Amino acid sequence: MGFSQKKWETKDAPGWLQYLDLVISNLRHFV
Repeated sequence: MGFSQKKWETKDAPGWLQYLDLVISNLRHFV
């Protein structure tokens, strides 16, 4: 993946974005 996860680490990020970040973090363990 060529995008930075830091861009999602904001307090004003919607709940679905935080969930998406969690999913991506979990996927990174398997890839």
